[in-house]
Amino acid sequence: MKNTLLYLALLLANISAFAQTPIPISQARTRTVGTVVTIAGRVTVGNQFRGPSYLQDGTAGIAVFDNAIHNGAVTIGDSVVITGPISTFNQLLQISGAGTTFQVIASAGRVAPQPRVLTIAQLNALTNDQIEGQLVQINNVRFTTPSFQGNQNYDVSDGTGTVQLRVDADADIVGATAPTDPTTVIAVVGRFNQTRQILPRSREDIGAREFVIPFENRPRSETFEVCTWNIEWLGDPVNGPRTGNPPVRVSNNLQIQNAATVIRRIDADLYALQEISSDAAFRQLVDSVRGNGYTGFRTPTGQTQRLAFLWKTATVDSVSFRTIADSGNWSQFQGVKRLPAELTINARIGAVTRRMRVINIHADAGSAIADYNRRVADAGFLKRQLDRELRNEAFILLGDYNDDVDVSITPGQPTPYANFVNDPANYRIVTGFLSARGLQSFSGTGSQMIDHITISRQLFPAHLDSTQRVENTVYIPNYVSTTSDHFPVWTRLDLARVASTRIERAPQPTEYRLFQNYPNPFNPTTTIRYNLPASGFVSLKVYDVLGREVSSLVNERQTAGSYESRFNAANLPSGMYFYRLQSGTFTETRKMLLVK
Repeated sequence: MKNTLLYLALLLANISAFAQTPIPISQARTRTVGTVVTIAGRVTVGNQFRGPSYLQDGTAGIAVFDNAIHNGAVTIGDSVVITGPISTFNQLLQISGAGTTFQVIASAGRVAPQPRVLTIAQLNALTNDQIEGQLVQINNVRFTTPSFQGNQNYDVSDGTGTVQLRVDADADIVGATAPTDPTTVIAVVGRFNQTRQILPRSREDIGAREFVIPFENRPRSETFEVCTWNIEWLGDPVNGPRTGNPPVRVSNNLQIQNAATVIRRIDADLYALQEISSDAAFRQLVDSVRGNGYTGFRTPTGQTQRLAFLWKTATVDSVSFRTIADSGNWSQFQGVKRLPAELTINARIGAVTRRMRVINIHADAGSAIADYNRRVADAGFLKRQLDRELRNEAFILLGDYNDDVDVSITPGQPTPYANFVNDPANYRIVTGFLSARGLQSFSGTGSQMIDHITISRQLFPAHLDSTQRVENTVYIPNYVSTTSDHFPVWTRLDLARVASTRIERAPQPTEYRLFQNYPNPFNPTTTIRYNLPASGFVSLKVYDVLGREVSSLVNERQTAGSYESRFNAANLPSGMYFYRLQSGTFTETRKMLLVK
């Protein structure tokens, strides 16, 4: 107490901007919410969390939430005098609110406070006013996670008890590798509602090692980036991100605005999206990033939570689209089918162009055994389909797997994707690397790594290993309550490492054939190709979904050969269209999707 009084006396001699005399922090903590207090202390957390900061004197500690303070104005060890109202945030006592002011006492020097050494048992035995807001040191702490992720909680133990350690998304701990041996932890004591937490400020506070993602110095213009992202119930008026007390659905405009920010920040060449629940919301999202070179489409199948693709027109040409399952061989979710969607593309990076297929899936959710069994059945169907149809083609299978690929989220069960895991000669789940590092792509109950990316053997040489990551969305305020309960997962490929495929073409067609238009989806022009094995009168017409003719592309006699016809839909609305080729007794119809 003598040192505390001496410290306060020295401060009083240097304070000119504050009308009130500082009181000990222990006394400030007893004041009712709304009471304006003046305190003095040393900073233990500056801008490491970008809010709140923490300071303590010889009597107690407290959090301070004020942008002017925690955006770099103070540094650990600074002597600071703060005046402001007592408030709470999720029951954490803090100084925050209108009229908060502060002064750094430069003449007092910068002296980093020493942590209070405790065991976890001793920590847990103290009341909030006795320990909250103070810097502590706990020895012999063991971690069970291989690495750290932002805004995640980890239960840690020192042999005397257990406490929740929280990694703030702004701390440099994010992505770091956890120590494997018992270590010393230095952290400030906080809380979230009724749960006590300790918050380390840096890697040095917990003995963690920085994980360096390779190839970060390689220009993005030289690689092809793919991302999977479940944008929780995008556009749904009821379901989706919720905030407030009581919680209410955030506005669609805010969710779309945040989603566009994430898309621009990651800057991937192609996105596979899930839970796109409104055509209007998706069009608004596409319009928001069209200036960044993106276009895309939402799958036309009649689901509420639909799949969608978004891509850069400078690096991706869409060739064709199809669903690779039907209502008879794919599980239901809430009474509807979320059928896997396949987009065939030409990926173009510099002078290199590679044809590949991108398959977007949204598997059945839930940890009940019935949900697990549906995922097992769907994974079995999917692999048999890919083995049969695409064994010799390059493809990427990505999306919301709704389960992990090491062990299942269903207790006591192996991963439902064991059939892919156990075929390493043909499939590589590159995001299994993230599971092994203990990272999570889902923020909900029982958080797990459930969003994944798998590549076929043709793309093995292209993948830049260890570039796969879960996006740290710290740049979106309150991301989980305003944007999505899933985090984007993405990786990088070097297409120059993939052998090109030579396509042999017959000199003259031997059968009638109408090909899928290219590109598809399209806006506003596309090419339709067809083969004629014999001369004859040819009709190629386009119809809308009501069967009305909207264009006659060919209506003449043609000789045997291969032909292309260009269709311009500039004056037509977005939607599904059908094109029909007729020659002699041959008739074939295909569908195409116009997306504006």
